[in-house]
Amino acid sequence: MNFNSQSYRLSSGFRQTRAGRLTVLVLLGVLGIGAAGCLGAILGMFVLWALSSSGADSRTLFNVVMFGLPVLLATTMTGWMVRNVLVVLRSAAWLDGTRLTVQRIRPRTVDLATAHSVVLRPSSRRFTMSAPGVTRVNDERIPELLVVGPEGTVRLMLAVDTGAPLPQADLFALANVLSTVRRPGAAEVAQELHALAARAPQS
Repeated sequence: MNFNSQSYRLSSGFRQTRAGRLTVLVLLGVLGIGAAGCLGAILGMFVLWALSSSGADSRTLFNVVMFGLPVLLATTMTGWMVRNVLVVLRSAAWLDGTRLTVQRIRPRTVDLATAHSVVLRPSSRRFTMSAPGVTRVNDERIPELLVVGPEGTVRLMLAVDTGAPLPQADLFALANVLSTVRRPGAAEVAQELHALAARAPQS
């Protein structure tokens, strides 16, 4: 494969669990917005009671507190829901020649050919092994590819959204690109990726 002219989409992002995650997020968001509005109204009553003794205009206080707090909390909850929905919808990663892009809401791209350093390190997450009716957390931590270049820092978790390792093809694609660039740490990470690919699922 000529990595200088071809693009390769990695199996990153929420592909298998997207529908379920979106359903949960929307349900939590709707319930959270309602709860935030109620909480804001309750807090507003206490704030209104506390401020009314100061002699301020009670009508102004009522409008500001009883409407302002619920709207503020509900807007905050809406922002949380929208952000997480966008993360689920837009999360992805791909190779374009020697350029690696990882996207959550906005894409971050680094050119492996000009990277300052390439490191493979264990993350705080662990692999999840799934079988029909059984989901088990493995003791092995999910490796994270960390690339620092002139464009910034890019992090790629080497697992799919279910917690299983990336497929062999993805790991080989990353390893083959890294083996063609002579950057600090690239050769060592390429060897590690080949070792990971040898025991990763084929698809």
